[in-house]
Amino acid sequence: MKLLSSSLIQIQKIFALLLGSLRPYIVPKDFRNTLPDYLRSTYAQQDASEFFKVLSDILEFDARRVCQGENMFSKHFEGKIKTRIKCDDCKFIVIKEEKFTDLFIPMDLPDEEP
Repeated sequence: MKLLSSSLIQIQKIFALLLGSLRPYIVPKDFRNTLPDYLRSTYAQQDASEFFKVLSDILEFDARRVCQGENMFSKHFEGKIKTRIKCDDCKFIVIKEEKFTDLFIPMDLPDEEP
């Protein structure tokens, strides 16, 4: 696996190009080359959530090295959710707190008219 230290720099370049360009798109080949081999395979299918989780891990690793251990990525992109489960029989309640970086929100689409 290649050294991933340039991932943070490459994604900064992408945003700089997008911000300062009139081009309708850019080709992020330098950024793509910093990703692990299994993410660069053109035949592997991943959804956006899976890709974001791997990308956030890579960027967090790079950011920690730059910021002397400060958890910058988690500070801005991570939340906490509490799950409460109550037993109907004994009324015992369990509260579990978990971290998350993405939420799955069900969306009901309106029925199509014929």
